[in-house]
Amino acid sequence: TATVANGKTHMQDLASSLSRILPFSQAAGVGLNQVMGAMAGLTAQGVKSKQAALDMKMAIVALSAPTKSMTKAFTQWGLSSTQVATRMQTDMPGAFQEMSNAISKVYKEGSPQYLAAMKAMMGGSSQMAGVVLLSGSHFKAFQSAVDNVSASVKAGGKNVVGWSQVQQDLNFKIAQAK
Repeated sequence: TATVANGKTHMQDLASSLSRILPFSQAAGVGLNQVMGAMAGLTAQGVKSKQAALDMKMAIVALSAPTKSMTKAFTQWGLSSTQVATRMQTDMPGAFQEMSNAISKVYKEGSPQYLAAMKAMMGGSSQMAGVVLLSGSHFKAFQSAVDNVSASVKAGGKNVVGWSQVQQDLNFKIAQAK
């Protein structure tokens, strides 16, 4: 619910797209709140849920198993691909922003050189799409989406939305009495 509220998607679209990313994020140790915040961040920018899930899947897979050329590109920018991948598990916005910050010290965000450097670190255009849309000038919105999703999960705890209303329902009372 928080993902839909913070993004521009419908529950049905979000639900149908999650099968594209959740197995990969779980295998990589990336938390659900991080994934849902990313989905909210991308859909808030007009990316369709299915494409957002694909973009995040590609980024997670690439960062989890970097190629030699990716590792070299990270090193060139003063970063460790292993450290960024580990940080992504609990702080995806911070991991993506760390990459953007390293490149932004030399190239203007969004410039062809910036995009080429991000592409080299991510191992390709498909892998970098989500990262670019969630870092740099979009970082605060992404961080906010992850924070909002996390707060909603924490506030909800083990409660099912609307359960207190169900408990008050006459049919439930009758079933309880039986």
